[in-house]
Amino acid sequence: MAPERLTHLERALAELPRQASVLLGDVNEQPGRPVWQRLGQDLRDAATQVGSGDPELTFPAVDPWARIDVAFVGAGIEVVDVHVPHGPLVERASDHRPLVVDLRVP
Repeated sequence: MAPERLTHLERALAELPRQASVLLGDVNEQPGRPVWQRLGQDLRDAATQVGSGDPELTFPAVDPWARIDVAFVGAGIEVVDVHVPHGPLVERASDHRPLVVDLRVP
């Protein structure tokens, strides 16, 4: 499955402007895997740019055990905050917890 994801990723990256890029989504794999590694070559994982400790998990919504939803940002974009809301309404809204990212774009 990773080769197919990488093919899709290369298509998406070809459409992004090289500066001030933001790419968000469910990448269906956890950090350290091929898609994350490829994205990390050109972009920064927003959740690792703020706070301390490990980024919050997003999947599944109830008792999450994985972080497969991510925001990657390009150079020049400041990550102000990243958080994952919790609570019963969040757990019923989707099979993933939402990822909220506050950015400052020049």
